[in-house]
Amino acid sequence: MNKTLIHQPEYLPWTHLFEKASMCDIFVFLDKVQYSRRSFQNRNKIKTNFGSKWLTVPIKYANREELISNITIDHSKNWKNDHLQSIYKNYYKAKYFEDFYGVLNKIISSDFDLLHDLNISLIKKIFELLKINCKFVLQSELDVCSKKSNLILDICKKLDTKKYITG
Repeated sequence: MNKTLIHQPEYLPWTHLFEKASMCDIFVFLDKVQYSRRSFQNRNKIKTNFGSKWLTVPIKYANREELISNITIDHSKNWKNDHLQSIYKNYYKAKYFEDFYGVLNKIISSDFDLLHDLNISLIKKIFELLKINCKFVLQSELDVCSKKSNLILDICKKLDTKKYITG
């Protein structure tokens, strides 16, 4: 049975995504949908001793209709060290921290120009560390041009999906 999960590439996504992904055969990255400002595509929260803290990947200006796949990272800001230090300071005592931190450090320290490339790289590596085995597909590879719920339906049809994993 072909089980499909479809999701936008988000920055350091929440744990429930990985729980859902452990049930899928195919994971589709929605890379040709509109970038959503103030969403989790370029930011996420971490827990600190003083409450939550936003980690935001700075992006260059883009118009409201820009696709996720075209959003560029603004390298004029020194965000990488802040993110890595914040993660280290707040999670170094956590179980399995050493297993993940080196990987996060390597990917976040890399020079990605496009936000979705950074996010996809992080997600794929976390899947690997969690031993989640599925096939990765980019929406842009599927030649599907629908919008909203029809887009999800058409992707599922294109992949011969028997079960769509959501929510």
